[in-house]
Amino acid sequence: MKRIFLALTLTSLSICMLTSFQTLQAQAPAESLYDILKNAKKPRPNLLVIDFWASWCGPCRDSFHHLREVEAATRDQGVGFISISEDRSKLAWEKALQEEQLPWPQYRLTERREIALVQKNFPHKVIPTLYLVTPQGKIIKIKDRNLLQEEINQHL
Repeated sequence: MKRIFLALTLTSLSICMLTSFQTLQAQAPAESLYDILKNAKKPRPNLLVIDFWASWCGPCRDSFHHLREVEAATRDQGVGFISISEDRSKLAWEKALQEEQLPWPQYRLTERREIALVQKNFPHKVIPTLYLVTPQGKIIKIKDRNLLQEEINQHL
């Protein structure tokens, strides 16, 4: 009886882990974070909103409701969104992703070369921080998250 219970438990755990992994894979972006950061100042086909956040940051997580609204309102206009987590813990980041279910690509800073490009092209001391990258490669820091929609409209 104990062996059957153990086998069922392990099977259930494997299915849950596989489902969780598949969910994260479905959110996995096609372009690497390094490539996005490296090419940020090059011309692109559309506007790109970059959100810097972390799982432990309350204001970051509180702002997701507003970001979801802006993303939904601008999706048909070709505005892209990505979020870049500054979490050190992959588990904390994955847990937050499961809880938040953000519909745009998610990244986590992990490599020194990524961090160097963020420091060079997207300097910030606090999170949450938003940037808007224009099709011409101009990088604009959004000082007030509530004005994101207006800033996007100015560049469409």
